[in-house]
Amino acid sequence: MLLKETFRLWWQKPRSIDQVEDNRSVSFLELFYDLSYVVILAELIHALGKDVSLESIGGFIFLFAVTWWAWINGSYYHELHGNSDVRTRVFTFAQMFALTGMAVFIPTALGDGQAGFAYSYALFSGIMTYLWWVTGFIDDKHRPMSYPYTLGFLLITLTFLASAIIAIPWTHYMWVIVVAFSILMPLILSRTQRDVEELHKENAQKIRLSLVERFGLFTIIVLGEVIVSVIHGVSGFEILTWEILCTAMLGIFIAIAMWWVYFDFISHRLPIQTQEKRFAWLYLHLPVTMAIAFVGASLLNILDHYSPSDVLSSVDTWLMVLPVSGFLWSIVMLSNTIKINPDDSDVERRGMISASISGALILLVGFMPVTVLWLLVLVCLFLIFPVWAAFRVWVKRMHRRQLEGQQSLPFEENKIN
Repeated sequence: MLLKETFRLWWQKPRSIDQVEDNRSVSFLELFYDLSYVVILAELIHALGKDVSLESIGGFIFLFAVTWWAWINGSYYHELHGNSDVRTRVFTFAQMFALTGMAVFIPTALGDGQAGFAYSYALFSGIMTYLWWVTGFIDDKHRPMSYPYTLGFLLITLTFLASAIIAIPWTHYMWVIVVAFSILMPLILSRTQRDVEELHKENAQKIRLSLVERFGLFTIIVLGEVIVSVIHGVSGFEILTWEILCTAMLGIFIAIAMWWVYFDFISHRLPIQTQEKRFAWLYLHLPVTMAIAFVGASLLNILDHYSPSDVLSSVDTWLMVLPVSGFLWSIVMLSNTIKINPDDSDVERRGMISASISGALILLVGFMPVTVLWLLVLVCLFLIFPVWAAFRVWVKRMHRRQLEGQQSLPFEENKIN
């Protein structure tokens, strides 16, 4: 009996949906899991930065979406059903092994490495299939929601296994269809599940503070890859001239500006808890993080292939201006999904206007024949306006806390909204 009780303490059942904590802290296991994506993102960004073409850009978009969705599924399952036990650790580490395989094969996933990548992603999807099945098997309340996910992940697993033995380009068609289905699966199920209790459904779909923090941490990981891209690009020069150093500093400023805008306007704020706003909040993080990754690849491409005085090709110019503009406009759309303190509404509104105008001005740079330095100078110049607006939001928030005598945590203002 003692042995059985001890084993049950180590190997617990998946946490019931009714036991999810609203104010839990992100665990070190989750932080360790997130680090698995660092290598995948680095490989993706490095591959595009070294070889920019329309084909490689399309491949980057697809593989980034696959990576992002894998992170969403692993993180969201832990959010709902993870425990502080050996079982949760074992299956988290199993996912990390699959992610390691994806990282190894991702540079050649659309070519010679298709089979290795397909098997690696099938392993990841297979683990998620088992986890969702067990959750529904044990928790009858969650069964109407978990079993459709089980079938969905089983379809994804079988498709990727089959694609490993199918010739290109049919493999790519299969991947695009099944990945698009998997990304849209939560949205589809939310519209079709009628036999789920509304309270249970609401509890499962609710975005909590810990998940908001996880999204912020993933955004930081992608931003870190922009800095890494600059370092890789600069390290390729035997002699560092002032032009190269200026190019590198401007690239780092772009990363800092994107950090400033995201974390002062968006992060540490709960989304409005309606189904439409929650899904918009979740899906809009895809273009936000993908745009940041594109900036990293663009900076690596610029530093690797051009001198600061060279006029950029139109493809390389657009590879910089489109992601930065897309990032700003995605932030504007994200701002409409989150809770905003009424005292900040005026300064927030002006900030979003500033971000929208800056996004448009940066986009116009794409029509100009510019050198590397001028491109980065103009992008940084236009980014100053939303950065200044974000700074004003931060100052007003801190001033309000001082007046109220708060020694608050970053999320505390969400509790008063």
